[in-house]
Amino acid sequence: MKKIITLTTAFIVFLSFTQLTGCDKSDPATPDSHSIQGLWIGTYATNGQSTNTNTYYSFIIKPDGGLLVETRFLNQQELAIGTWTLSGKVFSCSFTYVYAAAGHVGTAQSATANWDDSGKLASGTWMNTSPSNGVTGTFSLTKVN
Repeated sequence: MKKIITLTTAFIVFLSFTQLTGCDKSDPATPDSHSIQGLWIGTYATNGQSTNTNTYYSFIIKPDGGLLVETRFLNQQELAIGTWTLSGKVFSCSFTYVYAAAGHVGTAQSATANWDDSGKLASGTWMNTSPSNGVTGTFSLTKVN
């Protein structure tokens, strides 16, 4: 009888232990390998300008809502900082160039794109917001990491 009580107690302790460690709701979720945050690389084009097609374009989408943009214009590196939001599958951002070719420093732009969780920002459009001079374009980015 003592052996049965000992085995029963051991079994109850084992079950209790597996229940306590098996599924803790405070465990962080497994990160999604295709989240919106990370490094995105692709190209942009300016509408109406055949000389500025498929030019290097990259976004670093930060978890705190920050955004870093890198591109090239006439073989000059340009860098911008800004913010982003995601509403459903629509990615939106705005940014201002802080390092750029002559005349581009201080240029502000806004952009939107369709995000799919397979790692694409597609059907992207951008436009100058300051100066508001009607300059617009398109872009497409793929997530690198």
